[in-house]
Amino acid sequence: MKSKKFISVLLAALMLVSVFAIAASAEDEDPVNGYEVYVNGQKFSETVTEIACGSGTASYDADSGILTLDNAQITTFYEYQPQYQALIYSAEKDLEIELVGENTIVGQDPYDDGIDAAGGCNITITGEGTLDISNVYYGFYIGSWDAEGGDLCFNGANVKVAAKMASGIWVNHDIDFIDSEVSVSIESKFYNGIVSNTDGTITVTDSELSVTAPGCGILLGNSDSSSHTFVLNSGKVTINAGTAIYCEPDRDTGDINGDIFINGGNLTVEVQGNGTNIESINLEEGVTYLEGTSLLDGGRIVIGEGEGPTEQPTTEAPTTAEPTTAEPTTETPTTAEPTTAEPTTEAPTTAEPTTAEPTTEAPTTAEPTTEAPTTKPATAKAVSLTYKRKSIKAAGVFTLKAKNAGSAKVSYKTSNKKVATVTAKGVVTGLQRGTSVITVTVGSKKLTCKVTVTNNPVIKIGSKSLSTKKTYKIKKGKTLTLKLYRRVNSIKNTYLSNKKSVAKVISKAKVNKVEIKGLKLGKATITIKINGVRTFKVKVNVVKK
Repeated sequence: MKSKKFISVLLAALMLVSVFAIAASAEDEDPVNGYEVYVNGQKFSETVTEIACGSGTASYDADSGILTLDNAQITTFYEYQPQYQALIYSAEKDLEIELVGENTIVGQDPYDDGIDAAGGCNITITGEGTLDISNVYYGFYIGSWDAEGGDLCFNGANVKVAAKMASGIWVNHDIDFIDSEVSVSIESKFYNGIVSNTDGTITVTDSELSVTAPGCGILLGNSDSSSHTFVLNSGKVTINAGTAIYCEPDRDTGDINGDIFINGGNLTVEVQGNGTNIESINLEEGVTYLEGTSLLDGGRIVIGEGEGPTEQPTTEAPTTAEPTTAEPTTETPTTAEPTTAEPTTEAPTTAEPTTAEPTTEAPTTAEPTTEAPTTKPATAKAVSLTYKRKSIKAAGVFTLKAKNAGSAKVSYKTSNKKVATVTAKGVVTGLQRGTSVITVTVGSKKLTCKVTVTNNPVIKIGSKSLSTKKTYKIKKGKTLTLKLYRRVNSIKNTYLSNKKSVAKVISKAKVNKVEIKGLKLGKATITIKINGVRTFKVKVNVVKK
């Protein structure tokens, strides 16, 4: 559990009553119209929609759940519980943080966190700006141990985190990096770079992720029995740490319930210890070790698409030549001591053909030895999915994989293409609010995962969400700017004006921002379709200059 100051057990017990009292009084003092979003020590409400942050601002649109940071310099914390404080804090179910310009979060107190979210709250970071979080305890602390939610998504974001005392990113469940550039560095030798606490998956798609930490670069789990997964679909991941990817063993069984999937991209590891303790390392066809031979080893390891080092087959040959026992390797050159060779299984050791008697006895003992391992893997673990159910946002992405599939053919199918799509490699993308069942066929077996997309794409004009009841005025020759949120970059938007001579979309260079230009006096309706499924109608009235 997150712990910040050393207090005695007695003091902790005495504080329980006061904590509940403080929480109750705080709840009574909050205005009815307040929102559970705090920035720079202040709370948003129906009357407070913009907060000054240095020379910039933070604005919150409750209808869309979007917090916009516009060149904000955030330095003041909000204490949401005794000894728990953050410069941005949210208790709303879903919060999307849009970055505009250059934004900074700088801790002033040793125990300031950068961005925190309560319970099952989820956070998405997006936008064309940047965010630099420094001098903080935790960079991100999202969710709590006993909650189902608590996910973090970087979608088209540029974020830098430098934590002084704890982890750069701590998230209860899932962390997604989509088309983003994120770097995490840790000063404290006791903490790790990125942590997915329980039953979570860290997925990297079309992103650059850099982690520097004295402990683990990426830590999965908290010694529980749930499953933990790291997936690299595309992009580049660089880890410089004591251990690159570490999964906490189950405290009851000692099992390591972790999986690593490298489907593409490039993983570069520089470690002082081992690369990982996870033995389930799955490389997609075409992905191989470019440097090193196993992520279980230490030193420098590079995994990616391409041809491996030329010496790799040479090093593998001797390891496969004598897989059953290590003793024949040492006995082969010592031909002067045949007595030690007799009690050992000499079936693989062809260097001593003169002793006929041991040769006839060896096959009788060697056959059971070779049969045992061939039958165990087939029944050791049943085929299962990395998820049985999963909640994501519109434009959110995760990878669904079949574990223990072996060489069986794996295929994917979605039940509702208007809600979520899935690729041949199991990459699932949310389109709009709803549910879809992904059916995964492994050989002759079918397994399912229920996907829930929790929200819809959004269009904002200024700081407010688009109103379909409102007609927006545009001066002739001028433009109206629309910002598009939660859209899938790989799916082209469509734009249609019912009166192109009056108004039409003229700028589509930036997929998340478009402009409507007024051409002549009159009214027109622009129909925009996002993610190929969600339709918006923008009513405009072109007036005189």
